[in-house]
Amino acid sequence: MIVIATAKGYYAGKVREPGETFGLRDDADFSEVWMKTSDAAQASSVKKNGEAAYTTQETEVVPPADPAPTVDPVTGDEI
Repeated sequence: MIVIATAKGYYAGKVREPGETFGLRDDADFSEVWMKTSDAAQASSVKKNGEAAYTTQETEVVPPADPAPTVDPVTGDEI
């Protein structure tokens, strides 16, 4: 079964973040507390040996707010 995390949870040795899509090894592992089923994700998942492949959500890479300093704050020398 393919599910989507609705809150932070722990499954299969990993912390799962809200919005992350992943496969359950057994339907009995489903938790209504922090998961919801995803028929669309299940239909588009790749099957391996009859089991759903594990997938994760894509994340956006955000650059740091402040770039590394170019001047040593103590001496004033360029780095």
